[in-house]
Amino acid sequence: MKNIFVSVFFCLVFIFSAKSQIDPKLSVFTFNPLFYNPAFAGSGGGLSVIGIHSSQFTGFDGAPQTQYLSAHGLWEESNLGFGLDVVNDQFGATKETGLNANISYFLRLTSSLRLAFGMKAGMNSVRIDYSNLNISDPDEDIIQNSQFNMIQPNVGFGFYLFSESFYFGLSTPSVFMADRYDPFELGVSVQDASYFLMTGLRLPVNDVVTISPNILARRLTGAPTSYLTSVIADFSGDAFFGFNWEYKSSVGLMGGFRFGEQFKGGYAFDFPTNSLGRYTRGTHTLFVSFNLDRFQRASNMPCFYY
Repeated sequence: MKNIFVSVFFCLVFIFSAKSQIDPKLSVFTFNPLFYNPAFAGSGGGLSVIGIHSSQFTGFDGAPQTQYLSAHGLWEESNLGFGLDVVNDQFGATKETGLNANISYFLRLTSSLRLAFGMKAGMNSVRIDYSNLNISDPDEDIIQNSQFNMIQPNVGFGFYLFSESFYFGLSTPSVFMADRYDPFELGVSVQDASYFLMTGLRLPVNDVVTISPNILARRLTGAPTSYLTSVIADFSGDAFFGFNWEYKSSVGLMGGFRFGEQFKGGYAFDFPTNSLGRYTRGTHTLFVSFNLDRFQRASNMPCFYY
């Protein structure tokens, strides 16, 4: 298993280390929109907090693990939204931690339509511990130090158009052209900006059931454009069930329920539909959210799910 992992590690690390902080692959993207787009901050009208833990490619030693926490709220009198998101992403010898503040400004276009502009600013810490690697030939001069550490500033932007029945957002969470670690060049490489498009609908079926289809399109440097689709059925806000699918990548299920007045919790399982499916037991994600509707004065207009 270790030999298999070492081979897969160097095939995947080029993609994941280059974009691990900006795009840990969380299939429950409808539960963490602030991570992708700062304009989401405050769009729920109240105080929203969510925590997510994801274990990817279970069965591999050193497989990716991601922890994510965000909180945001709306200052209604000033049409300003504020948010904070923290993410910790670890894969093999690479560990990356990011802390970002988010601010958004809302414009009311019509009685049922709003447009928000957002900005994200923060800092990422990248660490690579070479002692965690299984080096087949210790005589090869592939490392100069036992650890590699870097702290990088981060700036991102986005906009978000939404009503009670649909939303559309476009963002680049990291436009700062910083240097990143490249395992093949044994140094750093230039990181280009990445782009995310999120859109979805809210379709009431009856007084109990609401269907919400969502799409996340991702354009990352060094990887083809990908599309992650999610469809969630909500039952009076008390329970939800859904599935997600990414072409030639993964398929998964999710479900959860409300407990107490302000809490929701759930679980998602994703399984690779590509060749990795032969070596892994899939991806497991746990998430819990807290929503205080009257933190200020609720806008009653959020379309994203949590």
